[in-house]
Amino acid sequence: MGNPIANNKVTALMTKNGMSTNRKEKALNLHKSRARSIVKTALGAGIGALTGYLAEQGFSWMGLDLGFMVASGAGMGVFSALDYFSNCILTVANYSNVRFYSGKAIPKGFYTMRQIRIAFRKAGLSDAQAKAAYRMCATTLWDAYTVQNGVARLRSKYAQYVTD
Repeated sequence: MGNPIANNKVTALMTKNGMSTNRKEKALNLHKSRARSIVKTALGAGIGALTGYLAEQGFSWMGLDLGFMVASGAGMGVFSALDYFSNCILTVANYSNVRFYSGKAIPKGFYTMRQIRIAFRKAGLSDAQAKAAYRMCATTLWDAYTVQNGVARLRSKYAQYVTD
């Protein structure tokens, strides 16, 4: 929980793609953007401004210290956890569905199912051949990355096939 360095591949790849940032900084700035903007959007700018003003004045509501909740991001904890979890699923799914084709029918490289079908059609081959070739691709884009000191790094043998 307290480790500021992403020590797993999914967090490092999300950070690389701008889907995840330093969690401590994010938690400290929640009251400045996300929490207050949600209240403003849902209830109108006047209520959002009033909530922010009351929190700054130390007003408590139903025994809850609004200043603490806004400053600590306590009201956004569940949202942030679910946002992080759904981003993890999307990242793994995206990177796992892009596969490395090393055959001879089309140029070597990383392809989604759609991209490989289009390339096979242009080469005069069938969709069935494209699907079979895609299923035979064992290396995914997920496998092409390693994590070193919390940073996702592309393996050198795949560098010519991946552009950022």
